[in-house]
This record gives sequence, structure tokens and C-alpha cells, in this order.
Amino acid sequence: MKKVTVFKTITGIAILAAISMVFINISADNIREDLSKNASVRAVSQDELLKLLSQDNFSDNYALIDIRTPLEYKISKIPSAINIPHYKILNDISLLDAYKDKEMILYCHSGVRVGKVTKLLTELKYSNLSHLTGDMSGWKANDFPVE
Repeated sequence: MKKVTVFKTITGIAILAAISMVFINISADNIREDLSKNASVRAVSQDELLKLLSQDNFSDNYALIDIRTPLEYKISKIPSAINIPHYKILNDISLLDAYKDKEMILYCHSGVRVGKVTKLLTELKYSNLSHLTGDMSGWKANDFPVE
């Protein structure tokens, strides 16, 4: 009798885990789709950012903001990127005050966190927003420079 109960419990947990993963994937896809439809967020291609980074005055005109966690940032980052984790931005928008006069190019690992942040920023009427298409996963896949 105990073996049947344990089996049912394990099966139930596995089913719940599978359902949760489906909803998480749907949610992530929806966030990425919303980001691609957001006309007030300009898409910056991987190649375009690589060219921008080679400009001597890059930091005068742009703020490249890595919104991943500090640990992800410590492991590897795009040169010239500053780290302001998405959860901090969502709780304290004033962290971006120093960059209001620049075009902010945001990236995370795959676009989900950028979608959350840009949704808030566009609601607050920020207009100088860009998103690095492909994010960090695309940057690494292209074998572009990291620090």
C-alpha cells in the first residue's frame, strides 16, 4: 500500500512540475512577444552594438545596461556595460536617473527581464530605450567580445 501512495505522490509532483514549466515558458514567450511589439523600444542588433562600442564617444551618448544578476554580470559581460539588476530597477526607478539623457541599451540573458523592465519604463514615459536583440545569449553565440 505504501509503494502505491509514494508512486502516486511522485507522479503528482511530476505532473505539477510539467504544468508549471509549460506556464513559465508561455509567460516568457508572451513577455518576449510584448517586447517585440513595443514601438517605443528600439531594437539594436548585435552587429550594430558592436559598431557602436567601437566609437570613442560611446559612453557620452549611450548607457549599456546589463540587467542580469550581479553573479551573471561577474561571470561575463559586454564591454562598457554597467550592471543594474532588473529587480532593483523595478523597485527603485531612480537608479536610472543618471542615464536619462542617454540612449539606454538594455540586455539580459534572453529578453524576459528586459521585457519586464521596458514595460515599466514605457509606462513611465521613458523614450530613450533600446533592447539588444538576442541579448547576452546571442552575443556569446556570435562569439563577440566579453569581459
